Amino acid sequence: MECENMKLNDANTVAASNGVHKDINKKNNPAFKWAFIIIGAVVVVMLAMFFIKTFVISVVTVSGTSMEPAIREGESWLINKTNQNYQKNDIITFYSNEDRKNAVVSRIIAVEGDTVYIDFNSGDIYVNNEMIDEPYVSEKTKTGGKYITSLIEDGKYGAGTPIVVEKDHVFVMGDNRNNSRDSREFGPISTSSVFGIIFKKIK
Repeated sequence: MECENMKLNDANTVAASNGVHKDINKKNNPAFKWAFIIIGAVVVVMLAMFFIKTFVISVVTVSGTSMEPAIREGESWLINKTNQNYQKNDIITFYSNEDRKNAVVSRIIAVEGDTVYIDFNSGDIYVNNEMIDEPYVSEKTKTGGKYITSLIEDGKYGAGTPIVVEKDHVFVMGDNRNNSRDSREFGPISTSSVFGIIFKKIK
């Protein structure tokens, strides 16, 4: 009986050893390795795309005509989300102070510390008391908006009392001046509400 038990134990040992050997062979199988590599590569690519779209570059499709003729309705443009050093003439996309659901596209006319005065009689715009050259507009600025109207009613707007752009804000206007909702309507916008700078048309 002792001899039989010993043989049985030896058989179990061999069986267990063979099972471990099979598992090891499975992990060393080239097909298994390639599947693991491919799955890992797909995950890395997906994470990289998510990071780029969220923090680096995104795409916006323009709805409306407020930036014509520079940007036309239906066009798709790339947005740079990394550059937060906003400058005059940058075209940006952002949430306005009034609407936190629909993004707006406009051009920066003035940055923090600048003064802005729009002469609605001549249609000229003055930044820091100097008339700015605007080759990108097709017509002069003849219309105001709720924000500027309220300043006029309160006696706080004129050539001698221009709008002062406060810290971390920019004053924006659409190129299609008389068919655009911009800072004339909702005032200077906070730079924290800016998605990014539009820089390249893709279609």
